[in-house]
Amino acid sequence: MGIFISGVAHELNNPLTGMSLTLQSLLNNLTSIDPDFFRKRLDMMKEDLTRAAMIVTDIISFAKPDRLVTTSADIYETIQKARENVIWVYPVLSKNISWEILCEPRTTFQFNPVKLERLFINLFKNSLQAFDYGEGKIRVEVRKTRNMVHIIVEDNAGGIPDNLIDKIFSPFLPK
Repeated sequence: MGIFISGVAHELNNPLTGMSLTLQSLLNNLTSIDPDFFRKRLDMMKEDLTRAAMIVTDIISFAKPDRLVTTSADIYETIQKARENVIWVYPVLSKNISWEILCEPRTTFQFNPVKLERLFINLFKNSLQAFDYGEGKIRVEVRKTRNMVHIIVEDNAGGIPDNLIDKIFSPFLPK
């Protein structure tokens, strides 16, 4: 139960940290805020709130998994939103990171964009933490075939420790 609660706290902390930093930035720049900057930051907060609500919904349905709801969405846009989110929330960790996104804009298929964005945010955040303020590269490649989409996310941070490999699909895996 402790691992579960720790995982829930970790999952909820990501969007809450993003909202907190965004609010602080808006408050610090209140007198000189450009309307486009303001709108973009409010949109980021709205997305963070949506992710937090989805986490709560996931927790409620944890014991009784529901059918996955999908929609036709742009995977390039989802990847870019996740990338922008981690750069905004972790500016110091992401400062020396180079990004390579190999995906055509408007690459659409059926998926749940909120859940997949959350997955990318977690993967990107894990990479940033593994780089430990050093230099690194995060690469995302999307390959679309006739009836499948392959998404490859890789970094040069050293990989997952052997003792955690068989546990990576456990919900709320501790560090």
